Amino acid sequence: MATIDGLTETLSFMETSLAQRVKAFGPEEQETVKQWKKLNTEYNIAAMKYLQMEEFDLALELLNRAKQLISADVKFGEADDRRKLMAITYNNMSCLFKRKGLLKTSLGYAEKALKLETQSSKVDNPACTHLNLCAILSCLGRHQHALEHCQVIYKAALLPLACAREREPGTISPTSRHSRPSGLAIRSPPPAT
Repeated sequence: MATIDGLTETLSFMETSLAQRVKAFGPEEQETVKQWKKLNTEYNIAAMKYLQMEEFDLALELLNRAKQLISADVKFGEADDRRKLMAITYNNMSCLFKRKGLLKTSLGYAEKALKLETQSSKVDNPACTHLNLCAILSCLGRHQHALEHCQVIYKAALLPLACAREREPGTISPTSRHSRPSGLAIRSPPPAT
């Protein structure tokens, strides 16, 4: 069984430290919440490292620990923080089950992740979940549905580009009828002198 050097000790220390902090200061204290987020993030990072090493059981164990930490009776942080971290954990679980070839289970976790992301104002990058859904649905032969998720990613990528380009003179917005299918803004050539 492959392990990551010092990982078990580090996570164990972080778990103990968080438990002591909760006991001393409570779950709502700012540094406690920060440590809770860090531990959850570390569970997810370590799980993905184990997934790359094809240590599926260890990866799943860490993702389940992350899930338990988020859904514990002791509520850390704001509801949006919990939704965001659970969405990350579910998306990672989806990746794990996809790698194991359990596509329907993988799809279920990816859909749960997307639902949480739509409910949270703190989500950083829902495109990752849409990309994951696109890949899973394609593997399941549901190509039209996969394409819909791909189009969501495409539109999300265009929006910031369109907003930035509309403010610059001499550019064509990717949303204008004159844009090329690639969706990239095209800068007009400088005037001839």
